[in-house]
Amino acid sequence: MCNLCNVTEGPQAILEFARAFDNAVGNLEPGKVYPDYPAPIVRDVAGRRTLAKARWGMPSSKTAPLDATSKSDDMNNAGAQERARVAAEQPYEVAYFA
Repeated sequence: MCNLCNVTEGPQAILEFARAFDNAVGNLEPGKVYPDYPAPIVRDVAGRRTLAKARWGMPSSKTAPLDATSKSDDMNNAGAQERARVAAEQPYEVAYFA
């Protein structure tokens, strides 16, 4: 998922475009829309189209943060092992500066 969404218009323009009747967002500031943050949506509330805010994005599992951390650790460990292997194969040189 990317963060290429922007709110560039005010709530009145969104209401007119979506043919919504009610505004539940109040003042809506222009700006970028990121996953897991509130974003304007139009939904049906008691038979009326209403502009509201909702958290949006792909839902993640409860284990997603743990999976991401362990994947990062695996990558870091693999990188450290590769650096140690390369260092062991290279001749050791000492440079002295006067």
